[in-house]
Amino acid sequence: MGGSEFEKLFAEMEKISDVKPLATMAITTAEVQREIYEIDLKNFINNLSK
Repeated sequence: MGGSEFEKLFAEMEKISDVKPLATMAITTAEVQREIYEIDLKNFINNLSK
């Protein structure tokens, strides 16, 4: 699943729930396996605290 697929998924969840998320984060299995998601996780956490 690529970036635009994640965006479509989040948009659909927002439409169904009628709630805008505080923040979103999407990482792939490969990113987790290679442990290259730390920057994305930090950005996600920072967005939650805004």
